[in-house]
Amino acid sequence: MITELFKLFQRTRDWLGPILIFTMIMIAFPLSLNIYSADLISSFESVLVISLLMIAFISCDGIFNEDFLDGSFEMLISEGGSLFQAVFEKLCASFVLISFPIALAGLLFSIANGAINQNYMIALLGIFFVNIILNSIFAFGSAISLNKGAILGVISVLPFSMPAIILFGRFLDSISSNISSINLLQLLGGTSIITFLIFSWLCSRIIKLHIE
Repeated sequence: MITELFKLFQRTRDWLGPILIFTMIMIAFPLSLNIYSADLISSFESVLVISLLMIAFISCDGIFNEDFLDGSFEMLISEGGSLFQAVFEKLCASFVLISFPIALAGLLFSIANGAINQNYMIALLGIFFVNIILNSIFAFGSAISLNKGAILGVISVLPFSMPAIILFGRFLDSISSNISSINLLQLLGGTSIITFLIFSWLCSRIIKLHIE
């Protein structure tokens, strides 16, 4: 995993770009509305969800292209290595360098816009978990669309992201309404682990099919 972290860190545009785009959206949002508007909080929640969905697609677009095109995956298979482990480590590196900073930025902007007034750690974990879910799903879309264009991947996997979006929306509502959100957080956490493992395996199978 350290190797994948180092490789991703060297490709500054791949991890810094999504973070900057997310930050720009969050900064631009209140500028387009009256900051004293009663609808600011509810509008911010919608923008946050849509932004996370868009950033997940951007950060996972082409995540496997370099290793696929330079023959790294093919060599790994020929040497008897685990393609699942390679995908697993690549996604973990993405979570560390992209998903967690975006979750932290999302929390800070949520606090600044009044959407979250307490339970900051719970909110941070919730945003991070939904990032893991969305990134895992869109990574699968990226694996499907290898050499076929990104739109195919988006169309294929977008329906899988809808339950996560609905669950995250409920989670945000419970946080902003000061209702206990531990159960929803646990559900998000469990779903993120299951989704990560399942889609990592699916990605490895799809990549192997492309190679063969």
